[in-house]
Amino acid sequence: MSVEKQEAIKKTTLFAVFFLALVVRLIHNGSMMASPLYDFPLGGHVPYLVFAQKIANGNLFPFDAPFSINSPLYPYILAFLYRIVGVENFFLVRICGVLADSLTCVFIVMLAFRHFGFLAGIISGMVAAFYGPMVFYASELTPVPYTLFLITLSILFLDRGKGIWDCVLSGIFMGLAVGTRPNLVVLGVLLMTAPFLLKRKIAWFQSALFGIGVIAMILPITIANYTVSGKFILLTGSAGHNFYIGHNPQSTAGYSLPAAFDGDIFKNMKNLAQKAENRVFEDHEVSPYYMKKAFLHIFSSPSKELSLLWQRFLASVNDHEATTYANYYYQEEISPVLDHCMGFGLLFSIAVMGMLQARRQRILLFLPVLASFLTIFLFFYIARLRMPMVPFLIVFAGGGVSFVISCVKNHQFKRALPYCLAGIAGYGISTVKLAEADASNEWNKAGVVLRLQKKYGAAEKAFLEAMRANPNNPNVYLNLGVLYDSLEKHQKAKEAYARAKALMTGEKTAQFIEHLKAK
Repeated sequence: MSVEKQEAIKKTTLFAVFFLALVVRLIHNGSMMASPLYDFPLGGHVPYLVFAQKIANGNLFPFDAPFSINSPLYPYILAFLYRIVGVENFFLVRICGVLADSLTCVFIVMLAFRHFGFLAGIISGMVAAFYGPMVFYASELTPVPYTLFLITLSILFLDRGKGIWDCVLSGIFMGLAVGTRPNLVVLGVLLMTAPFLLKRKIAWFQSALFGIGVIAMILPITIANYTVSGKFILLTGSAGHNFYIGHNPQSTAGYSLPAAFDGDIFKNMKNLAQKAENRVFEDHEVSPYYMKKAFLHIFSSPSKELSLLWQRFLASVNDHEATTYANYYYQEEISPVLDHCMGFGLLFSIAVMGMLQARRQRILLFLPVLASFLTIFLFFYIARLRMPMVPFLIVFAGGGVSFVISCVKNHQFKRALPYCLAGIAGYGISTVKLAEADASNEWNKAGVVLRLQKKYGAAEKAFLEAMRANPNNPNVYLNLGVLYDSLEKHQKAKEAYARAKALMTGEKTAQFIEHLKAK
């Protein structure tokens, strides 16, 4: 087959993958329109949506303090989309996320072609198109689809590395990705070492160009933070309290915070620090305060911290999707697509087979995986923190499956056996049950929307569904109390409020406060 024909087939494959991924995501998006939360999102989305609306209306910096949200760039992405499709046109904004994620699937195939060959590219494309968490995040109002788009594009340019602009553009895209998810600073630093690890000529020059691109994209955020506070804050003032959530006496492998501090977490954590220290805190003081408290705990409890590292490793490769802004398992109950998509357990198992085929030129595929693990170790496990590794696990998955197929085709069964056994071991590790699916927050938010729409019967059913999912979620009882008050069922409301108060003022909340007060 001629080179021209091979290239034509590859281009057709890329288009087919884009089209398939787009159709799958559009079907999922269409099914989610039945949810009350589709047009009325609540929870972690809200600050982004509020700021984006202000930015789109002309207030380019609607902040009077350093960025405290977890994604400083995302409100600007939303505002840009609002200017194109209309303010808070959530349907078209979600479609933009779907398009970005479908293009990410194409970039994944391009990487698989480059590193593992044609068959691996086809397999990777199929996996990417039908990988459940990517489908889930594609139509959600979160930075994830744009983060994956930017990371994968950055790696593509750095992988090619043929000239100055490849390195600069790679740095620019990575810098933008860091703006959408500040913990990706870890990946940015690791990627600066890539030219040296790949033993490229003038590695120092490529590394410097990449770093310049990253810094150029981060710098406006840092300048904005300095302008309002007079303090050097690289990206966000939320790093400290997030680090503390992962390193305190009550820390678990995952995200664990007493329910009393839900809502505006930065504000609540700031108020908690003020209560513990009996003084007023400026916004820029919150992060260093919690950083110090976290490190004091780490040094005082090294054995627990080592145990947490192991637990977080197990959680980070587990099939469970611990989501926050939106819930994977809530959507799985509604969407006919998610229920038939691939989960992390199967992806990880076949990716292991590809990762065993280590080559120096594939180091760029390993670095995002390493960065995701490091981020989870530093903070805690939630599904979106491992998403940056997913495109590259998919590339490895394509490589692993294509290798085994080649071995079987050539009757090299002994050669394939170790890879198959490693894949089986990976599947066994990833499917150990570590946590229960909990969609209570999402049902609770759906109930709030239905109550505001005066659909009281449907609202009560949603709250009861939330109680069934997690009978210890205090927010459900609070909102159920509001519903019963509006229906003049005051005795039921009183009982619901009492239950919520008992859950929110429990022992864990008291211990959390006492630890901060300890000197």
